[in-house]
Amino acid sequence: MDINNENKNLEKNEIISFFREYKRYIFLILFVILLITGTYYYYKTSEEKKSNLISEKYIKASLLLGSKNKEEPKAILEEIIKSKNKFYSILALNLIIEKELEKDKSKIIKYFKDLEDLTISTESRNLLMLKKALYLIRNSEYSEGKEILQNLIDSDSSFKSIAKDLINF
Repeated sequence: MDINNENKNLEKNEIISFFREYKRYIFLILFVILLITGTYYYYKTSEEKKSNLISEKYIKASLLLGSKNKEEPKAILEEIIKSKNKFYSILALNLIIEKELEKDKSKIIKYFKDLEDLTISTESRNLLMLKKALYLIRNSEYSEGKEILQNLIDSDSSFKSIAKDLINF
């Protein structure tokens, strides 16, 4: 029984001496883990706040579209596009096109190019390209629009059949 107690005491002493010897490293590792965790949660909450702010701006712009002044909602929607939010930037561009808030074709094309640089899913990117092709065709840019549609057909997109129908139309 004494041997058992001595073994337990020896193990405790080894553990205590290990912690005393490597105390600084253990605290440093714990500090780094806490710092990384805190930074991650700060980043997540910051991104969530930004997303909520952008959604509020989108709703405000949608409500302002009912008024006679179209410049204020247009400015808000342009700001949303420039924020490059994966969800609301695309919706803002759709709203600008749908309500014909921007008459300058080159500006709309620039918006499309800005949104193409977003890190979005392949299907979302293909849908954006389909919308761009439709916009170009609607605004007498047939060759560019058909080229985009052909790229969609060649890329085995889920919009392949729609693109084929549009090209044949």
